[in-house]
Amino acid sequence: MDEAIRETQEKDMDVPHTQEVLKAIAAKEIAVNTVTASGEATPIARIGLERISRKTDIIPTEKLNQILVGSAKARILNEVKTLVCTNCWKYVEMRRVKEIPQIVKCPECGSKLVAALGIADEDMRKVIMKNGTRLSEREKSLVSKAEDTAKLVDRYGRLAVYALAGRRVQPEAAGDILRKHHKPSNDFFEAIMEAEREALKERFW
Repeated sequence: MDEAIRETQEKDMDVPHTQEVLKAIAAKEIAVNTVTASGEATPIARIGLERISRKTDIIPTEKLNQILVGSAKARILNEVKTLVCTNCWKYVEMRRVKEIPQIVKCPECGSKLVAALGIADEDMRKVIMKNGTRLSEREKSLVSKAEDTAKLVDRYGRLAVYALAGRRVQPEAAGDILRKHHKPSNDFFEAIMEAEREALKERFW
């Protein structure tokens, strides 16, 4: 902490000259006048603001965007999704997104109607064991979501799992992304980030 303060004083502050100016003001050798501003920065203030702006803009916007996209991509690939075959309902497995093969198939029946859900595999197995009877509204919604996501995975493969791994990204939003982007490019992950922002807005508004 002390070293940081010393470095700041040496590099960013002119302590000796500041002391001289303050002494001159105290001795009334330098007059201090109050100027009524019009709401805009004075020319001298503008220079100071521009310098501050340049100092804070250490990372160029383009570079910062690349960093954000890279971070989002790493997060998405490390998400864990529960894969469920909606054709035979016998296959249920939790897998990390980055470990999922490009073509997703059920190891039990070979179907590509495999859902990607953000719930625990045990919870999904409990729903499947009910065999469609006495399902709560939440469980019915879960089955419906499984069928919707399975259609996306059937059509788009692993890319659909990437889109569905976005935070709070629903099947409809994932479908919009997948219709516009056909490979895991930066634009694709930027679209997922935008869908995440929209989902967050809807949650609080």
